[in-house]
Amino acid sequence: MTNFTFSPSFSVSELLLRWTYLLGVAWAIHWLLRNRHARWRLILWRSILCFGLILPLFHFVRIPVVQIPIAGLAATDPVISVVTPTVKPAESARHAPSFSTAKQTAKPTIAEGTVLTPVGIKAPASPRPWNHYLAAIWMAGFALGALRLILLQLQLSRLRQAAAQANPELGALAQTIQVRLGISRHVDVLVSETISSPFACGLREPAIILPGGLARSLSANDLSVLLAHEFAHIRQHDLIWSVGWRWMMTVLWFHPLVWAIPSAHNLACEEEADRIAAAQVKNRETYTQLLAQLVLRIVSLPAVETELTMNGSSQIAQRLRHLKLRGIGAWSTFHSLAAFGLIAAMVLLTTHLEFSEAKAEVRAVEYKDASIMVLNEHGKPLPNSRVSLEGIRVKGRSGYFPNRAVQTDESIQEYISDSLGKALIKYPINPIPSLNFKTERLMIRVEHAKYCTLLVTNLPLSGGKPIQLVKGIPLQVSGHVGDVTRRVAKLAPHISESPYPLKMKDWESDNHGVYSYAQLSPGRHMLQIMGRFPSGELGYSEVVAFNAEPGKAYNFDLEMKAGARLEGRLDANVPRPVKNGRVVVEVRPKEFPALLDPKAWSELRKKYPNFQYYTCFRPIAEDGTFTFESLPPGEIDLMAHGEGFVSKNGLKPGERLPDNPSADGRHFTLLVPQTFPVTMPVTTVEVLTEQTAALELIAKTKDGSPLCGVSAFVLPWAIRMQMTPFHTTIYNDDEPFLSLTLPPALIQFGSTEPNGRTTANNIPSSCDSLFVNHTGCEPVSSNGSVPYQIPLKLTPGKAEALEVTFQRKKGFR
Repeated sequence: MTNFTFSPSFSVSELLLRWTYLLGVAWAIHWLLRNRHARWRLILWRSILCFGLILPLFHFVRIPVVQIPIAGLAATDPVISVVTPTVKPAESARHAPSFSTAKQTAKPTIAEGTVLTPVGIKAPASPRPWNHYLAAIWMAGFALGALRLILLQLQLSRLRQAAAQANPELGALAQTIQVRLGISRHVDVLVSETISSPFACGLREPAIILPGGLARSLSANDLSVLLAHEFAHIRQHDLIWSVGWRWMMTVLWFHPLVWAIPSAHNLACEEEADRIAAAQVKNRETYTQLLAQLVLRIVSLPAVETELTMNGSSQIAQRLRHLKLRGIGAWSTFHSLAAFGLIAAMVLLTTHLEFSEAKAEVRAVEYKDASIMVLNEHGKPLPNSRVSLEGIRVKGRSGYFPNRAVQTDESIQEYISDSLGKALIKYPINPIPSLNFKTERLMIRVEHAKYCTLLVTNLPLSGGKPIQLVKGIPLQVSGHVGDVTRRVAKLAPHISESPYPLKMKDWESDNHGVYSYAQLSPGRHMLQIMGRFPSGELGYSEVVAFNAEPGKAYNFDLEMKAGARLEGRLDANVPRPVKNGRVVVEVRPKEFPALLDPKAWSELRKKYPNFQYYTCFRPIAEDGTFTFESLPPGEIDLMAHGEGFVSKNGLKPGERLPDNPSADGRHFTLLVPQTFPVTMPVTTVEVLTEQTAALELIAKTKDGSPLCGVSAFVLPWAIRMQMTPFHTTIYNDDEPFLSLTLPPALIQFGSTEPNGRTTANNIPSSCDSLFVNHTGCEPVSSNGSVPYQIPLKLTPGKAEALEVTFQRKKGFR
């Protein structure tokens, strides 16, 4: 796919990828041209050498690119974490935090209705020591290769110095051939008794060295042809190119595609010199016979003759076969233009490549329309209804992704039904392209000013049956202190309502303490109001349970009393000063006892659906104390967390949690909050604590190599509590009257580094599962039927190491 943006500077690894790609194409072209004119291959390999020398310069320039996807193990996607371990969508939606897009993804199977939220995890920018190791290995190989070439050059220099000048007759013959071939520079013709084959050498001061025996035994005509071959090398500058390739092979000594190039280039040089020399004789067969006779004269060849020289006896058999080929005509200007055009196309394609880590990363989210029909209770179209896409369930997963995780354009978040009650909503077909997820079901919210809000789950992509809204039930609430005439002006009503707890913007106020809501749904509800008294104190009403019936209006004027002050401290197990401590309390009304059985808790929720306990948090001071200025009547569930500590499970002696695995086979160890009754006017508590644990994840592939880019997270779930101190966002019910900043979350796994490791501290020892994810790999084994869930066993106050082996995902390229 062509991308007309500008690419960033090339990295070393990308340079090697481009170089490898170019060499692979060059070898393919070399094979196709092996029986063609030798100049094709000369131009090919010399152009490749030049490009190899200038390729690093592209590190400093920006060029247009064509993207070439490659499978990368370090690529990443959004991390999926569970917002809250609730049963119904309504219960989790109140506390659903905002999300951000990230690069890691886990895919745990989540219970129906649970909302999943991508959480941004920033990969650590840590140094890569293996780069230094690789650089050291390369330097050692280069030093050995360079030393070898330098020693060969010294041997060649000594050999040349020991050679004698040719006799006048041979010198005159050489001068004649040099003029005939158009060589203007001075070339020495030397004779040596220590060599057995003629060769040309010398970059700045070229020379031709002939074996003494050969110079004395050959006829003048044979010597003329032999000298013509060596002078052809000098005219073609073969020495410079051959030595250049020797040094290039020394630089890229580790690259197998470079190893045979000097030999392939030398062969092309010899074949072109053979062609030039053969043209000096009338009969081509005469030159072929002379070349064959030369083989019989060679007894041994010093290594230096085949490394840094143009040796006339190298690759004789291949040269003889090439001389016998027919149909190799003269070289023309057209051939030169065609050859350089071919090389230019190769180079341009290589420099315009951009290697992306995964094909999925360049795919965009695709959208499709679903038609929603909204009707009133009489089956007639209901125009001006607001329809919003709240969640997306993908194939193979039971949880819902919040729509805003993949559809960030606020203008298409909400749709209005037309006069026929019809609304077309956009949904993503592939919400996370890199994971090949396909949308299977939708979750939508339907609202109208005079009708009950409805949350629809498991909606088919076709839109399904028409959605009927029922007329809302009017509700009016107010509060007073003591005498009914002493009305509290500023209230925060708190009522259970589907699909979401109401916010202050959903209520209408007459500014005199009366709050109205016209969209109450039929069924059981629980109501509690909170307000600020003229004295500045915060007060609460008791919780009122009632059954709303259609056709009726409900008006509650509730007595309010001052709340209880909660003063608490951590036990002496936590060292002072306390760092980054947070405590969360939820106050249950009398209708909700401290149940330990999740099934019994779920049954109670069916009786009183959608009710949210009073929830708030406070930071813990450095001396280990914390204060809640005012709490409503009821019973407190409390949990605390900070650097190095967590509140103990609140089980009493002899109590235990029943084993209640979820429908999809998951087994989680639930945390139990510590429980305290609310006493007036002050409730004093001491929180029992224990040390947290640390965990190092070691991710490896099947062959034992470290795996980079694995994300990890744990899910510390608590029974009864809708929020825990481990959440990244905690709702405060006293927010209308008090604004607080939440201390930072302390359980932070990064992605595994190049050494395959990542560490997290401050983990409750009760966490029995670690969730891991990698874009291209999956763990070899997991816990039960839940993908990417790894069994975990932690001990308070200890650091554990967990090694997880990964294999490539099926179908991942």
